[in-house]
Amino acid sequence: MSLLRKALQSDDLTATDNLVEHGLDSLVATRFIADLRKQLGISIPLVEIFEVENAREFTESLRELLTEQPTTA
Repeated sequence: MSLLRKALQSDDLTATDNLVEHGLDSLVATRFIADLRKQLGISIPLVEIFEVENAREFTESLRELLTEQPTTA
């Protein structure tokens, strides 16, 4: 959630707030996805963030994506 707040420059973002209404656009999403990759080592398609309305839905989508990805040992 803190990465989303940082990307959207919105300290008052809650889990159920609409991301687009808080300023999500393609540039912000691209930076956010890059931050996820850099800070957490998570790589997801950019389109994933636009398929959800809020942070809670994004987190659920992210969990599903991570569960589907094969692990490397």
